[in-house]
Amino acid sequence: MKMRKIMAAVLALGIVCGANAAVASYLPSGCITANAGDYEEVVVDGSKFALYEDHAELMDIPDNFKGTYSIPETVNGLSVTFTWALAFTNQPGLTSIYVPASVTDLYNSGTFYGTDNLEEFIVDENNTVYCAVGGVLYSKDMKTICALPTADLPAEYVVPDNVEIIGSDVFLRYPFESVIMPDSVVEIGFLSFMKMPNLKNVKMSRSLESIGAFAFSENNSLESVDIPASVTDISRCAFEKCTSLTSVTINNPECDIYDDETTLGVKETTVIHGYSGSTAQEYAENYGFAFEAIDEAPAKISFGDPTGDGKIDAKDSSFVLVEYAKLSTGDESALSEDVKSAADVNKDSKIDSKDASAILSYYAYVSTGGTDSIQEFLKTE
Repeated sequence: MKMRKIMAAVLALGIVCGANAAVASYLPSGCITANAGDYEEVVVDGSKFALYEDHAELMDIPDNFKGTYSIPETVNGLSVTFTWALAFTNQPGLTSIYVPASVTDLYNSGTFYGTDNLEEFIVDENNTVYCAVGGVLYSKDMKTICALPTADLPAEYVVPDNVEIIGSDVFLRYPFESVIMPDSVVEIGFLSFMKMPNLKNVKMSRSLESIGAFAFSENNSLESVDIPASVTDISRCAFEKCTSLTSVTINNPECDIYDDETTLGVKETTVIHGYSGSTAQEYAENYGFAFEAIDEAPAKISFGDPTGDGKIDAKDSSFVLVEYAKLSTGDESALSEDVKSAADVNKDSKIDSKDASAILSYYAYVSTGGTDSIQEFLKTE
């Protein structure tokens, strides 16, 4: 493990124990190996770099830096591919960051804490990992939101359409009061919304599947959360130390909830709402939380199966067409949010003939021996 990774791990331990450091990251490059102390430190134009055998890493930029910081493409003939966890921390004069094509891991682990005037990220068009749109840093395919500017922030942040993953640490410590997710989001990463001092409202995606470890930990203004039926996994300490959290509603009766008393809030103050006989009730009883039943367990609505009979077939296509006909005459939909989400298979926020056709195509595919899930099938269409 390179030294910056070791430092990040120590900082991560600090966060879990209540320290003020902000840690973790979106790691597009994936693998971490153990190998400490194998670099040479150099200072170039006031910036500190770690030189390895085959690449260089930005450790720190000059104190009191002002304006745009351009990460160099190379140092001493080595490509700069990484930035360290605290490379940009506490730089109020920093207004933008240029990311060259060589950088494959802009380590977002509290890196931008104390950079209150950061207006934008700028990414070289030849970078294969990242891109920037509207000053926001994304993965190259725009499916993961990786880092946000810090200057002139609104009270409410609306995650852009088509984002599928909220990267680790993205909102950590940011002062937003409300965050709205589009229905394209399927995953909330590790520490994504941790320690947001003003966060009161989170509207989660109807397609959300997983909530990462410590995702909403230590949000002391958050009073209630409604977790959609689409969520199948809530990881460790997801709502740890949320001292004002009085209500957690879990709409999936079979949701996998990490077996730890800190996962869903504070047992002295948090009431868990769920279906009778659900995993939410089991969790509440195991750890001494108050539990209030919503109702009898609903039909097991799943993506592409709005009828809830456990099969994706012509009945589901007909169901969608009937709803489309109703909406086309000006009537309002009476469907629940989870049924709407199951019917809107192309995720364009409309229930129409395109959805019916896609479901019918998938049914035909399965009927001839196809084994892909409907999500995998639609990606190839």
